[in-house]
Amino acid sequence: MSALAFVLAAAPTAQALPTGNRCVQVSHAAGTSGFTSGNASCEASGRGSVAIASGDNSDAKAVGGTGNKAIAVGDNADADAANGDHNTAIALGDGSDAFAANGNNNVIVATNDSTAINYGGDGNRAFASGGSAALVGGNNNTSISRNGSLASSSGNNNYAYATNGGYAQAGLSNNNNRAIANGCNATAVGADNLTVKCP
Repeated sequence: MSALAFVLAAAPTAQALPTGNRCVQVSHAAGTSGFTSGNASCEASGRGSVAIASGDNSDAKAVGGTGNKAIAVGDNADADAANGDHNTAIALGDGSDAFAANGNNNVIVATNDSTAINYGGDGNRAFASGGSAALVGGNNNTSISRNGSLASSSGNNNYAYATNGGYAQAGLSNNNNRAIANGCNATAVGADNLTVKCP
């Protein structure tokens, strides 16, 4: 079972959780259905889209396309899967923000007060944890950041990984680059097929 399938299988029902800051909204052929309790906010539109939120001022939006999934768990957590089809945005932990928007088939995950953003394109992956940020744009790029780091990839088929306060940038307008940073700065831009690692 995938991580998303597990989360959706464990999603609360209105009968199980009638109080607290929680909501679920599902968009299907007959319209939308779900529930809201407290100040959590959910919005889903487009067939097969699902929004789930749990936490004080948590917000989940799965709109502007079909088959989008948005899950926000934690106080002030925000997940937005919008303006495209089959996007997944998961924000887990207080203050986490995940935005899978402006494209198709993107998976964006932020945990533990982190931010992960797809700012346009298809087939991108961004994972941020531990107070980090991961940014992707273009097509088929991956950015992973951990432990107070920043990873950014754009262009096509690029990979950026940063940990322990590092900074990794791969691509820009280039393709097939890899930047890997462990507590340092690694930039793989300016040409195609580059690999830059530090230290």
